[in-house]
Amino acid sequence: MSSYLGRGIEQVDNISKLDNLTFNGGTTYALTKNSSAFQAISSNAILISVSGVIQQGNFSVSGTNIVFDSAVASSETCDFIMHYGTGVAFTPADNSITDTKLNSNSVTTAKIQNDAVTKDKVDFVTDSGGASLEAKGSSGYDGAIRLNCSVNSHFTELKSASHGSYSGNLNFTLPSSTGTNGQFLQTNGSGVLSFANAGGDFVRLNSVTGTGLSDITFDNFSSTYQVYKIIGSHTMSSDNAQTRMRVRKSGTDQTSSHYRYAFSYAYRTSGGSGASYNTSWNADHVRITQGSSSADAHPTGFEFTIYSPSDSTRQSACWLNSFFYESGGANSWESWTGSIWLDSSTGVDITGIKFYPESGNFNNAKYSIYALKDS
Repeated sequence: MSSYLGRGIEQVDNISKLDNLTFNGGTTYALTKNSSAFQAISSNAILISVSGVIQQGNFSVSGTNIVFDSAVASSETCDFIMHYGTGVAFTPADNSITDTKLNSNSVTTAKIQNDAVTKDKVDFVTDSGGASLEAKGSSGYDGAIRLNCSVNSHFTELKSASHGSYSGNLNFTLPSSTGTNGQFLQTNGSGVLSFANAGGDFVRLNSVTGTGLSDITFDNFSSTYQVYKIIGSHTMSSDNAQTRMRVRKSGTDQTSSHYRYAFSYAYRTSGGSGASYNTSWNADHVRITQGSSSADAHPTGFEFTIYSPSDSTRQSACWLNSFFYESGGANSWESWTGSIWLDSSTGVDITGIKFYPESGNFNNAKYSIYALKDS
């Protein structure tokens, strides 16, 4: 017989040379090829020689095993075992397949089980090639990313603008901090985002609302800002009670007689109108209204500005605008405006301010304190 020129016989299509068997006195032996399990298509596809004798009709195949009709002594030798025809796919041994054995694009989406890829198997790395994560749009649907709640029953979705609205690509860079309460995100015009305070030149520091309040106190003054504005409104629980004010230092009301003020005011009644003024020198509080009505239909409102309260060398000054309905016999709407001065002992190192009724409580109160930004 002439020699065969070409590849080894185990490489010829539809012919496989299997690993030799080692007999142990049993009847059933595993079929392997290159140490991996092999499943024959039938016993007729197997050619096996044992101790120089070709076996025929005395064995069968079951899965990846060959089963002899009778036990094969351990002294017998398997000369060779061949398989003719295309073998049925078999299950490889664990960890036996390497990435070099897979064709490019051989793993398709349909072959990946739902939820099979976990965060431990994903590593998005951005490099010079661009973004590491892309949510593509298709068939009229804009690209979107969904962030689900813990039980996956609700979500927050980030979605691209529609195709027709673009004039170019958009890039946004997130800020490096979480910001503070009440701030909002703003852009520098180039997509770089940062947190900023609402309110233009003023920043709101605190607010108080409620009914049945014996006082409203703000301890928000510091060297951070030089100008503060308090805007408030309320009704009175007691008729004919004044709204009063005192400043505070380190959490303590300043009750000494060091308050000085001068207000001018105009009033209007059903019978006419007029104007007058109200002043005081070294009082122990500031009266910012006369006795006011307790009716919900007659609210008191004011805007109060204080300058440099925390300065240790400069005496603080204040400006007031207020309106109220006086119920102490005059029964008139009044509008007050004027100034407040604090002497050298009370008017420095102020840390807070307190508004309180002459008697009773504040009802329907809505107060806020703002600071003017220096720049």
